[in-house]
Amino acid sequence: MAFLVFCQADSSLTRKYPGVGLGLNICQLIIERHEGSIRVESKVNEGSTFHIDFPIKEHFANCMSSSN
Repeated sequence: MAFLVFCQADSSLTRKYPGVGLGLNICQLIIERHEGSIRVESKVNEGSTFHIDFPIKEHFANCMSSSN
């Protein structure tokens, strides 16, 4: 899934929340540069849930498994 630049669900001039449609695209770029992923689940009139996953790097996995 791609979050498009300058894309908003409500692009009308009278929308409730201002912005230019860059936020999710920037988030996606940062997350993917860290080898992660982002996805969204939306329900009409209920809202959206964003899921962000990052891999555990080898040096962190070693720290977590040691008993210090």
